[in-house]
Amino acid sequence: MSLFSDYWDIRDGMEKINRGRRGKYMTTDDWDEFIRSVQIGDCIEIQRKHINHWCIFVGPHFYSKENKCDKKWYDKKIQQVVHINGNSRFGSASYSPSANGKSNIAQIDFFIDVVKDSKFRINNDVDLMEEPRPIDDILTVLGNEMIEASSSYNIFMYNC
Repeated sequence: MSLFSDYWDIRDGMEKINRGRRGKYMTTDDWDEFIRSVQIGDCIEIQRKHINHWCIFVGPHFYSKENKCDKKWYDKKIQQVVHINGNSRFGSASYSPSANGKSNIAQIDFFIDVVKDSKFRINNDVDLMEEPRPIDDILTVLGNEMIEASSSYNIFMYNC
């Protein structure tokens, strides 16, 4: 099964634009500024009450063709992120397996549904320590992770 055959094309030349970049905190009210600066593959740090949540911005890449005919690439409603959903009775301090006995999984969600009313920023600091992967590789790994539908979540060892 090819996850990418029926989905939005990746924009050319995006791989290194935000390498190592750490942006300022924003809210969804700052959408125009955010969408002009974010790139597919950017790490997004979302402020939460006790511990920050992390996700990878994939734009509308996984948004299916049949639903995008009336949408623009930068439309807020179709922007997506991949993140580890740590839903358990412990909230973001969950572990694998979760309290309900199921593994927490990497999943794709709409950006505005994940960020809600929290502040967020682009935070690619890890790029300064490790060479970032090309966008195609990132999307392939994320796609495989979602197809596999299982991932360990540990707040201390692998905080999403």
